[in-house]
Amino acid sequence: DRDRIILVEGYTDVIALYENGIDYAVAGLGTAFTANQAKLLKRYGKDVYICYDSDTAGMRATMRTLKLIMREGVEPKVVLLPQGDDPDDFINENGLEEFQVLLDGALNPMEYEMHIYRQRYDLTDADDKIKFTKEISKSIRGLKSPVERDVYIDRVSTDTGISRDAIAREVLGKELARGGGNPRDKYINRKYRDNKNKITPIQTVLEPAHLIAEKTLVKLMVDDRNYYNIIRDNLNSKDFFDHECRILVDIISQRYEGDGNLLRLDISDLVEGLEEHELDPNILDRIGVGDIKSLPEDKARSIDELLVTIEYYKLRMKRDRINERIQYIESKGDLGAGEIEEINRLCLELTELNKELRSYM
Repeated sequence: DRDRIILVEGYTDVIALYENGIDYAVAGLGTAFTANQAKLLKRYGKDVYICYDSDTAGMRATMRTLKLIMREGVEPKVVLLPQGDDPDDFINENGLEEFQVLLDGALNPMEYEMHIYRQRYDLTDADDKIKFTKEISKSIRGLKSPVERDVYIDRVSTDTGISRDAIAREVLGKELARGGGNPRDKYINRKYRDNKNKITPIQTVLEPAHLIAEKTLVKLMVDDRNYYNIIRDNLNSKDFFDHECRILVDIISQRYEGDGNLLRLDISDLVEGLEEHELDPNILDRIGVGDIKSLPEDKARSIDELLVTIEYYKLRMKRDRINERIQYIESKGDLGAGEIEEINRLCLELTELNKELRSYM
């Protein structure tokens, strides 16, 4: 694979990888990676993987190397080795196939930074959860793409249980202040800011694909009982990640199942259900229920695609949880037979998950 380069620390790592069939590894010869070396990597490879030792020094060096390579316009990925391993030890003990699993699960720079902070903070502790959110928000703020920002805001919300809006304000605080304090009130022509009828507002933050899929499925269920039946056969409310969508799916199900003659739902049906749950009816506006124009033209085909989007996201979340569990077990040091058995089982599960995820690409 001549477009791929694996960057390791020492020549023994290069030799071990070569002997196991990987002939595209190079060594920085130590953790003091330089800007000139970053330029060389850019010249000879499009896909750069950093695979340093998994000790504290290796993690610090990985963060520094990431920044140097990214300055050259290349976005590398980081291969996560088990705690205490180096590439030489890992591939000699586990073989090429297991190393390939690690390559397939390599993290992009933002994912790796989130991984580092997760190791540093205990997300079950309130103080640590706040520190984690504030630290990672600074990194998300530095992302140039609003799409990337939005994806990781969503990820942090899922990891911490903190509301998405609160994290968005933490990430975009100063930017929002410059724009008048409203994250969704950015206008193409500032001259007409006070006359909003003459201009079209644009959102500064795009929603992640799985959330768009969930909202669209909710709207389709409201619009037509037939679509509700198709979606119900594939998903239940627990399959929806967004809390508000889950509530609405339960209300929609109650209404349709309670009246076999209903062909579609009115907004009033949903408002009544929300009031029974003592919830704000403005949820309907946030999700866009009733906005028929926003529904796709080919609804049947669209439902299939939306279901695939949600299933893909579920698999990704499951993979992330398995990776975190493996890292947690390995961080404890001396492992007993039961813990080793659990890691082996999780690695097999991870291999199957990665295969399944690749089938969606």
